[in-house]
Amino acid sequence: MVKVIDKGRFTAFDDPEVRRVAEKFGDPDKLLRQLWVPAVPGINYPGDYQRDFGNDPLPWLRKWRGILEGQVDRVIRYGYRMPKEPILES
Repeated sequence: MVKVIDKGRFTAFDDPEVRRVAEKFGDPDKLLRQLWVPAVPGINYPGDYQRDFGNDPLPWLRKWRGILEGQVDRVIRYGYRMPKEPILES
């Protein structure tokens, strides 16, 4: 069994062969970094997957869209270094 995604991270990005190929085109840490991981309750964000997302994901997606729009507005106004962690509510 091969784990394709682990807590929102695409595991192939950590494979030595993939990193070797990426190195031909630049810094593999930069090329293979994750700029954003969508938050999913019970997977990589606090909450219960089935209760908060699985039964009806639309309310969660609407809430998350509002959080992201706020983050984008902040980036446009003030600039922002790329986060290493998922963008969470502040």
